[in-house]
Amino acid sequence: MEGIRIVAVGLAAAVLVTACRKDPEPIDPNAKTVTVEWSGETSVLATLEDGSVVEFSDSPASGGFITIAFSQPTALTSCSVHDPKGGLSDARRMFMNCSSLTSASLSGFGNVSDMSGLFLLCSKLTSVGLSGFDTSNATNMNTMFYQCNSLKEIDLSGFDTSGVSNFGFMFSGCSSLEELDVTGFDTGNAVNMACMFENCAGLDAIDLSGFDTANVTDFSYMFMACAGLTELDLTGFDSSAAKTLSAMFYGCSGLGKLDITGFDTTNVTDYAQMFGECGTLGEIGCGQTLADCILSHQVEMELSGNWTYDSAAERLLKE
Repeated sequence: MEGIRIVAVGLAAAVLVTACRKDPEPIDPNAKTVTVEWSGETSVLATLEDGSVVEFSDSPASGGFITIAFSQPTALTSCSVHDPKGGLSDARRMFMNCSSLTSASLSGFGNVSDMSGLFLLCSKLTSVGLSGFDTSNATNMNTMFYQCNSLKEIDLSGFDTSGVSNFGFMFSGCSSLEELDVTGFDTGNAVNMACMFENCAGLDAIDLSGFDTANVTDFSYMFMACAGLTELDLTGFDSSAAKTLSAMFYGCSGLGKLDITGFDTTNVTDYAQMFGECGTLGEIGCGQTLADCILSHQVEMELSGNWTYDSAAERLLKE
């Protein structure tokens, strides 16, 4: 192997950056490692718990690769990765289990397709700078912010999600989020939204009016434990491709009104606990066909209480 090797001082091997001329080995999906093709512009700046700083921005030999590995992730408190010319090709689990990380700044990443687990289990993360983050080639955002339970807000205004098929668990466990603007999301290629907002208990509202869900097959646990939501308008949701609605609203204990008028359950085979622990739910907007479906699966859905359908208002009402 030729090239350079930098190991952080202070907390040993907390950050390791390697460059080499040969093609990298396949990435272990369980490793906290990212292998990237070098563009000559990628840079890394990391701060460790003991205050020491590691910076890497030197160009290795032409045609090389770099690997960014946080082999002791708990030592990392802040980090910026800037990739203006698209040298990075894979960012999955880049900061996984960096449990001391409080701030991160990312820019570039234009050639990255897999962003799954990018900030997985970063429980102390409070600030994420993504203004220059290029997601135009992203296809997978599964578990991207999973269990980032200290984040109160995330600016996603620049996100291009037109190619993303997997949004599963994207914000799962972000229990401190007070607001989340996903109105700019293009979900036309989405297939998986399972647990997308699961346990976002701090949200009292979320605007999903622009979501295109025509290709989504899995809505299971999508809003599970979103106890702060008081009403939810999903009139624009197309569920014609859906196979499971299992526990979709389970534990939405503050939800009083729900509008799912556009739902098509023709292909759904699993309704288990769809409305479990939704004790305050008193009104469900739906057409007659959907109302009949809900009433016929009421026990499976764990929809408590006695319900009647108001055909004039197109509402199921709890008696």
